[in-house]
Amino acid sequence: MGMGRQVAMLGATLAVGVAVQAGCSTEDASLVEGGTTTTGGTGGPLVEMFGVGDTVQLGDVRFTVHEVHDPVRPLNPETTLRDDRRWVAVDVEVENISTEEITISSVILFALQDVTHESYAARTPDRNDGFPELDGDIAAGGSRRGTIIFEVPDIARELRLFFAGDVLASGSAQVLLS
Repeated sequence: MGMGRQVAMLGATLAVGVAVQAGCSTEDASLVEGGTTTTGGTGGPLVEMFGVGDTVQLGDVRFTVHEVHDPVRPLNPETTLRDDRRWVAVDVEVENISTEEITISSVILFALQDVTHESYAARTPDRNDGFPELDGDIAAGGSRRGTIIFEVPDIARELRLFFAGDVLASGSAQVLLS
């Protein structure tokens, strides 16, 4: 991995961390309807919290949370969870509307937060337990769909998915999952 890509990935990690800690700013996120973005009268977003099924544009990236499975059991019978934990599987599609290839990393670009503001990182793709993987390169104009797995306490409620978008763009978006 080149130095530029490492710096961009570090920047994205910091963007997700700052957004989650600050309650998330959706200043740059827009709802996409019928292929066009929708903004409020002041140029800001029409909504601050997006929902499952909404297509959200953030920089040169559009993403859609198609489904949420909560709880979901590991596909591999050898994978075990602690008694007080569960998995949440989020089916996400990411579309690259830029003119250059992008790389998606669920660990860097996505985080989950519950009602108490506790944050949870995505499981690394090698530990995705057979679910379709989101991570990888997306050509200009292309898209990629996969599942992001989060391990959360059984008591975690009102889950929100945070997305940092393009690693070089500012802002983030949040989707209410429950």
